[in-house]
Amino acid sequence: MPIQILWGNDLNAQNRFIKKLIDKEVSKEWKEINVTNLNGDDDEQVNKAFDEVLTPPFGDGYRIVTLKNNPIFTSKNEDLRTKFEKIHDNIPQNTYFILQNSKKPDSRLKSTKFLQKLIKNNLAKEKSFSLPEVWDYEGQKRFLEDAAHEMNIKIDKNAVELIIDSVGNDSFKLINELAKAKTYLSAVSNNSHEQLFLKSIDVKKYLMIINLTFSKSLIFSYKKILMKASLK
Repeated sequence: MPIQILWGNDLNAQNRFIKKLIDKEVSKEWKEINVTNLNGDDDEQVNKAFDEVLTPPFGDGYRIVTLKNNPIFTSKNEDLRTKFEKIHDNIPQNTYFILQNSKKPDSRLKSTKFLQKLIKNNLAKEKSFSLPEVWDYEGQKRFLEDAAHEMNIKIDKNAVELIIDSVGNDSFKLINELAKAKTYLSAVSNNSHEQLFLKSIDVKKYLMIINLTFSKSLIFSYKKILMKASLK
């Protein structure tokens, strides 16, 4: 589906989604030419995005044009709306136009109403990426469980709670924490092909290893400072 609308305050998840799409659809040999990242805060870059998205990809695979801070569905601009309505039907089937914003499309705008028609007719796709609120503990747990599932990790309830208590609801930190856990589990697992199972005891172990490594690093750095000071 050429037109992809991404919105929500979890920009890290949006960027991971885009990266996966690029890795899957864009030819590695033509990646530099067929991947374009532009910023909707700049009018010239918005116009460039409209031009780029009409150009078929070079070589094999798809072209992907990403317009972050996309203004088309969040602010009233008749010129942008008209341009979008004119070009949408001419976007090649092997080109993705990714319109990215932290804000949800404004349903009052004509451009958003036009977008809803495209979605209804399967000509565009909308996907939200929203972080759970700080007070939404259940939402945080679901977020972490979904992220673990994407990384092929089965995670028990106590492990989920321990990780959230350690790093909070920052998605970037949560994903990093899962990546550390996956590295630890892979290192201690006897079978590299089986699904990894993360239990609370595993979280405690790798956190202890990280803290120990960090403490040793601090001690080493402190000793170097003392040695330098003694030579002066």
